[in-house]
Amino acid sequence: MATCSLCLRDPAPWIGALLLLVWWSGHSLAAETAVTPTLELRQEYTDNFFYRPAGRIGTIVTRVSPWIKAAAKTELLSVSLAARHSLLRYSNPGIKDDQEQVYEGTGSYRLTPRLKFSGSAAYRREAWPDREIELSGQALNLTSRRQNYGAGAQYQISELTLGTLGYGNEQTSYSDNSRSSDLATHNVSAAFQHDADRWLSLLKLRGAASFSRSDYTTTQTEIENYQLTLGASWRLHELWSVSADAGGRYTRSGFLAAPLAPPPGLAARREVSDSKGVVFKTSLDYGGEWLTGSLAYSRDLNTSSGQFGTAVERDALTFSLNRRLAYELFAVAGGGYYRSKADSNQFGSQPVDETSWRGSLSLRYQLSPDWAADLGYDHFRRSTDSPGSSAYRNKVFFQVTGQTSFFE
Repeated sequence: MATCSLCLRDPAPWIGALLLLVWWSGHSLAAETAVTPTLELRQEYTDNFFYRPAGRIGTIVTRVSPWIKAAAKTELLSVSLAARHSLLRYSNPGIKDDQEQVYEGTGSYRLTPRLKFSGSAAYRREAWPDREIELSGQALNLTSRRQNYGAGAQYQISELTLGTLGYGNEQTSYSDNSRSSDLATHNVSAAFQHDADRWLSLLKLRGAASFSRSDYTTTQTEIENYQLTLGASWRLHELWSVSADAGGRYTRSGFLAAPLAPPPGLAARREVSDSKGVVFKTSLDYGGEWLTGSLAYSRDLNTSSGQFGTAVERDALTFSLNRRLAYELFAVAGGGYYRSKADSNQFGSQPVDETSWRGSLSLRYQLSPDWAADLGYDHFRRSTDSPGSSAYRNKVFFQVTGQTSFFE
């Protein structure tokens, strides 16, 4: 799998230079500029750090994460860069201290009043086991290095219709390929959005077509997926909005399938599988002065972050609530149910059937406009179709976050 060797060594020097460049460019072009340093201090206790069904290991985790973000914006150009470095320290001597690095950049340029181009790049070295849970319901106990690159174009076809084209590339490598497969994914998409306000107030219609190819290095699996969806979003009321997208997919998978009882010396044979499925995504959102919330459901084909070495069909039902109890005090709740499934010889030789769910509750106190403190509890549970595979984790945490802005 191709990788960016410069990024993998140490992106910090050139990211720091680019952050300064954003600030300098903003002043040179008389742009709106801001440089925002942020500091996160987090202390948590988890009773099952490795998410094991048995032999659970608990530890206190100390996480120190300094951030810096820089942004510049003019009528034509917009640039944003961010860098984060996190130090992870564990009270259990059996767990090795670690660190994380995140570097991200986005930019856009309006070439004409109707045409705008955009691009993005990111590098992430991640070791936090919870980093995928809210998105996919998966816990990752491996260090990973991930690179994302993207480019897109946006064209105003008419006063009411907007068209977009996009390309994305993601490359992920893991610290232990015996437990997870390295992954490279390419995605090309085209979409449109039409303002249908003349038919129904605050109604927007949209459609999208996409093609993606995912290559799993360790399992030698290649998956090509074609997808077409149509959807709409509608603001029912000044507080309520709803959106839905539905469509279908056609997927072709190539993988190694070993015989059930292979004779000595017989290699695994190459198999190709075709499958079709339904794609669906919907959400209901509420945005009030004292209460905000969201309820969402999705069914789609996902890359599973390389954990299974194949794609999975995933159903996800998630919710979030944010209730202001007083001017400075908020209660935050969230949760989700996830089902990841793949039949034998559907997207790979091995079947996958994993169910997980999570729930969290926390209190946030806004100490000042720039400082906030969070205290909370989080529960996560997962199981597969294998006996004795169920595992769960409880976690309590306290976090303080502070930030300020310069050059605004």
